[in-house]
Amino acid sequence: MSQAEEQQQPWQPRGCTLNLLNHPFNIDLMPIKLGSFDAIIGMGWLAKYQAVIACAEKIVRIPWGNETLIIHGDGSN
Repeated sequence: MSQAEEQQQPWQPRGCTLNLLNHPFNIDLMPIKLGSFDAIIGMGWLAKYQAVIACAEKIVRIPWGNETLIIHGDGSN
């Protein structure tokens, strides 16, 4: 990568903590303008934590030890 390309790369905070339902998860972030969204979680992160997306139910299930965290969508259509 050239020096010019390195300067154009966005700053990416690494080793951040994402708190879901009072459970901490490691995540690397990439700041971008998102409008009304606070964050978008990528497929790599979802796969790492074996998340299951249930689109019809608008939920995401994430295994956590002996339990499953269930993240509910915001209810909008």
